[in-house]
Amino acid sequence: MELGGRLSGAKSTEVHPEEMGLHDTDTDSCQLSVSTASNTTLPHLEPTDGERALNEEEKRKQARKEKEEAQKRSKRKEERATTIR
Repeated sequence: MELGGRLSGAKSTEVHPEEMGLHDTDTDSCQLSVSTASNTTLPHLEPTDGERALNEEEKRKQARKEKEEAQKRSKRKEERATTIR
């Protein structure tokens, strides 16, 4: 690779902005996709057994973490109460 980010042997091409006009798509705002126009929704997807098991494990981990944090808060609260007395 040469200095300036050019690959050696690469051809340069000139681009003239005035020649790069936008093309007309003949699309107006009333042409919506079929799913939007018909107001359809995707069918409900059920998780697989494996996904369900992972979700349950994540819930158990989160509940365990929240329980541990609550126990730590309770212990700190008790420690503060005994040191104030």
